[in-house]
Amino acid sequence: MIVDVLVLALLGAILGLDIVSFPQAQISRPIVSATLGGAFMGDAGVGMLCGVLLELFAHETLPFGASRYPEWGSSSPVAGAAAAAGAAVGNVPMSLLFAVPFGLLVASFGGWSMVQLRQLNARMARKRLDALARGSARTVAGLQVAGGAAD
Repeated sequence: MIVDVLVLALLGAILGLDIVSFPQAQISRPIVSATLGGAFMGDAGVGMLCGVLLELFAHETLPFGASRYPEWGSSSPVAGAAAAAGAAVGNVPMSLLFAVPFGLLVASFGGWSMVQLRQLNARMARKRLDALARGSARTVAGLQVAGGAAD
């Protein structure tokens, strides 16, 4: 059980990186990532159904500029896995009734955490403003590594 949670957390982390860091290949879209989460739990079809429903919510938000939006990459595989696990012990509609709102809640928390991460990155850069103004390549590289590690 704990291994499943850790593997699912790793999948969510990788898909979360797709949103802002690397590779930005749209694998973090809910329809893809929830399907992967469902497949991990043994039912890719139910995961995909959950992903389709979450994708409808995701299309309502446009992630550009300084807008605040839910973070779908790490929440959708969790929702897809929850839907697949629920479908294994119950019926599909009831599992989706639980998994989709759960995915929305986790996505909202993820969106909040992205704002916190951006504020942390800004604080780290502000502390090194003099070195950045001098053009210190070491400072720039250090900030990039720290920002990537925090992401």
